[in-house]
Amino acid sequence: MSEKQVEAASTTHLKLEGTWGLSGIPIFMTLTRGYKDPNDPRNAVSPSGSPGKYKVTFILSRPGYAPLKENHISFADDLKGDSHIFIGDPNELRIEIESKLPDGDITLFGYPNEKGFLGKIEIEQLDAQHFGDANLKAYNALSTALSRLSLAADVPLYIYRLTTIELSTQNLISNLTLPFIQKPVPVFTGYQADKDLAKFASLYREALNSNSPNYQYLCYYKIIEGIKRIRSDRTARENQEAVARGEKPPAREKEFLPKDRSEQVAWLNSLFTRQNWSDLALSQVFPTEAAGRTLGNLIDSNKELDMVRNKIAHAILRDETLETYNIDEALHINEVAKWLPLCKCIARYLLQQEYPQMFSA
Repeated sequence: MSEKQVEAASTTHLKLEGTWGLSGIPIFMTLTRGYKDPNDPRNAVSPSGSPGKYKVTFILSRPGYAPLKENHISFADDLKGDSHIFIGDPNELRIEIESKLPDGDITLFGYPNEKGFLGKIEIEQLDAQHFGDANLKAYNALSTALSRLSLAADVPLYIYRLTTIELSTQNLISNLTLPFIQKPVPVFTGYQADKDLAKFASLYREALNSNSPNYQYLCYYKIIEGIKRIRSDRTARENQEAVARGEKPPAREKEFLPKDRSEQVAWLNSLFTRQNWSDLALSQVFPTEAAGRTLGNLIDSNKELDMVRNKIAHAILRDETLETYNIDEALHINEVAKWLPLCKCIARYLLQQEYPQMFSA
């Protein structure tokens, strides 16, 4: 964006148009300033940032109550945020939180909204190599403090938006969760009661309703595991029947994740509403190391999707002595975010293959 567009973004709430990525999945958006002087060295700085000082702002919200309308975004200071933690008069008070990290202490300042509730937390200045480094340091500094506050007060503390500004250029990066597209009521034919389908549909809805990427991932992967079991049982039964007839077991075609851009677009159109998928959306769904591989390989034991699932499950449901994710650790959050879109798409693909009558409209 140009400098004027960035300034406009600071006073108005922009409305998203077009296809940015998968609905309900978080993305990061970068805004860079274009300075009039073509020789201004700030024009040559990478959009990913450079070594220097950064300011990071977190906007909180009460679960179920978004500060902005759907489809709208804001990078401005006019977002006040909200929570269940009462501080006091916004004209007189702020709180300070000291976070001790391995590479140095960071001070966070918490500000109340007009009703006196904690709504915004800022790190006024921190040293980082680039935007990604700044976000990791800031999130690691804040998340542990929020979790302890949540535990002590027995209230949720949800981060609605993170905005990071590179102080030398005033370029910024901010996260947002992509809104869902409005659609006509779906019509499916040949519906029959099926216990497995009922379970899978409830898991899919649970994932869509959740704002926790970890829980979303577990729901989608549970669908993948369930359909994988159904397929395995059916293959074993068909092989046994073929052998009993004196025949060779039937050959089964392998399913590959598309690698070519046009094939990736066609695959996504077959799963969701036909759209003009952006390069951002494609990079979000298809990690470089996944494109072109078989679905079986991606979901095999100890492969990427299975490993992410196991680390989440061990942290929440299983043996915490095994390798797990720290849910407050930014690097671990990024790994879940990396594989979540593809996990969702594979779950939906398998559902379409197994229950085509649900997607016949």
